[in-house]
Amino acid sequence: MANIFALSGFINGVSAVIFGLLVYLKNPKQLVNKTFGLMTFAVAIWAFGYGFWLSTDNKELALFWTRILSIGSTFIPIFFLHWIFAFLNLQKKKELILIFGYILTLILLSFVFTPFYVKDVIPRLSFPWWPEPGIVYNFYLILGYLGMVGYGGYELIKIYSKTKGDFKKQIQYVLLAMIVGFGGGATNFPLWYGIPLPPYGNFLVFLYPLIFSFAILRYHLFEIRVILTELLVVAMGVILLVLPFLMPGITLRVLTIAIFILFGIFSYLLIRSTYQEIRRREELQKAYAELKKLDVAKSEFISITSHQLRTPLTAIKGYLSMILEGIYGRISEKTKRPMENVYQSNERLIKLVNDILNVTRIEAGRNEKLKIEVADTGAGLTKYELSKMFESFSRGAAGTGFILKEWV
Repeated sequence: MANIFALSGFINGVSAVIFGLLVYLKNPKQLVNKTFGLMTFAVAIWAFGYGFWLSTDNKELALFWTRILSIGSTFIPIFFLHWIFAFLNLQKKKELILIFGYILTLILLSFVFTPFYVKDVIPRLSFPWWPEPGIVYNFYLILGYLGMVGYGGYELIKIYSKTKGDFKKQIQYVLLAMIVGFGGGATNFPLWYGIPLPPYGNFLVFLYPLIFSFAILRYHLFEIRVILTELLVVAMGVILLVLPFLMPGITLRVLTIAIFILFGIFSYLLIRSTYQEIRRREELQKAYAELKKLDVAKSEFISITSHQLRTPLTAIKGYLSMILEGIYGRISEKTKRPMENVYQSNERLIKLVNDILNVTRIEAGRNEKLKIEVADTGAGLTKYELSKMFESFSRGAAGTGFILKEWV
């Protein structure tokens, strides 16, 4: 039974190394990538120490590897909390908490190779050697594992309730990874305190760096099917990679290696097609965003141009209307007919411009009327002339939507 749990430790270690490097190398300069790399490095120390501890029958070696894994487990909570603060962009605001966390971690770490941290290793259930906690280990469990990890989860939930969009989906994955990883790892604690519960949840720990990685790298968080496919491929690959080293005979080792090679080829083709799909979708989204920008620019251009055209056309219409009504003197029938033709042509142009403006208003999602207050009679124009001009502007035929409220 111990060999099965040792295998879970090695699988957890390999998955932590692979995905820690994947995230860190994507952008080594970003704090969120650095802290994630540190966290997965600590997980790898814990996991490989866990595997070697459960693989030996020697008490001294079991105690040694238990203390080695305790180095990683002691660093995991503070690196996790630091990563959460970087992920949520809270590292400056929570600087004092981080300083306190690192000081506490270093104090706990100074006791790792003493009986105050790991008192001894004794037989438990079917395990030949299982550690007994020292008095300082209780502080790690309460302040480190429960305290720091719990506080990180609290900050995630608090930000989750205030955010939306892709970032909210990322937080969902981080919370899922936190529950799976730390919940699975916590199943090791009962046996430390003599409670006869095997740590079956340890087999889930390898999933959490995978989920964290995809949350950080944002590999289409809105396409659940794609992510689950990639997670399954990588998980199976890690298992098949470790199996040849655990097979008892050469025939089984060769067979598992052949299966791993075939699986690797098909997995490569599957993941490559997935990445191609992601790139195509990103290109489509980028093209759509550019198209929306061009559409907005087009609407603004048409709106500005239409307003610039309508201003002189409405002025021409007003003066033509006053001329036809005889305000500037009586005109002959011979002159009146062509003037009416000009007026009608001008009217059609105004209607065309107004139709264009209405289209731009509809595209912009607004359809309001413009209200005008006349505060000045203008230079050289009487009140009567202005009233006739604005009356012509507000005629239903023109459809300008101008409303003359009052004289000031």
